[in-house]
Amino acid sequence: MLPVLQLGPFTVPVAPLTWLAAFFVLQEVGERAATRLKLRDDVFAGALVWTMGVGIVAARLVYVLRYLDAFIAEPLQIVALNFGTLDLTMGALFGLVAGIAYLQRKQVSLRLFADALAPALAIGMAVLSFGNVLTGDAFGVPAPNLPWAIFLWGELRHPVQVYELGAYLLIFWFSWTRPQRRFDGANFLITIALLAGVRVLFEPLRGDSVGWVMGLRVAQVAGLVVLSGALVLLALFETQAGHAESTGQTPKDLMRSK
Repeated sequence: MLPVLQLGPFTVPVAPLTWLAAFFVLQEVGERAATRLKLRDDVFAGALVWTMGVGIVAARLVYVLRYLDAFIAEPLQIVALNFGTLDLTMGALFGLVAGIAYLQRKQVSLRLFADALAPALAIGMAVLSFGNVLTGDAFGVPAPNLPWAIFLWGELRHPVQVYELGAYLLIFWFSWTRPQRRFDGANFLITIALLAGVRVLFEPLRGDSVGWVMGLRVAQVAGLVVLSGALVLLALFETQAGHAESTGQTPKDLMRSK
C-alpha cells in the first residue's frame, strides 16, 4: 500500500492526488470526445469547471450549515482542505444543476454532451480505482482460500480494487471505440448502465460497504436504480428513433430537437 508520498520533508496523501489526477484525465478525455462529436472546443472544459466548482462550494457550505456550531467555534475549518467535511450528495446535485444550466446557456445539446462525457467518466472511475489499489481503500471481504487474494489490513482479501479497475478500463475501451448509435445520448446511457452494473456486481465483495435489507448493500440498490433507469431511457429513445425512421424523419435531428 502507498497511502502517502514522502517528498523530501513533505508528506502528501495519495487519495487527494488520485482525485486530482482523475479530474485532469476526465477533462482531457472528455475534450477529445467532444472534438470527435464536433462540439465547440471550450464547452466540455467550461461545463466541467462549473459543475466541479459549484459542486465543491455547495458541498462544503451544506456541510457547514449542518454542523454550524462546530464551525463557529473554529471558523478557519470552513476553508480547510479536508475532503471529510463535504456533503457529497448535495454537492453533486448543485454541481449537476450548474453544469446543465451552463450547457443550456451555451445552447449545447445535453444528449450529445453526455455522449462526450461517457468515456471520460469510465476512465475517471478507473483512475480512482487505481488510487484505491495504492491506498487500500474500498477493500474486499476476507477470502483466505482465494488463490489470488491480497494481504490487506491483516487478512487475505478479495482484490476488489483490481476487479473494478479492470472493469472500468474495459468500459472505457468499449465507450471510446464503439461507433455512434442512431440517436444522441445512447453511448452515455449504455456506459452509465455498465458502470452501475459494475457496482451491482462487485459491491457484495466489498468489505467496507453498508448493508441494507435481504443481503443487499446500499450501493447495490443505488446501482440497480441507475441501471434500470438507464435501460428504460435507452429503450424509450430507441422506440422514438424507430418511430422517427418509420415516418421519414431523421432520428438524430429528432433527438437533438427535444
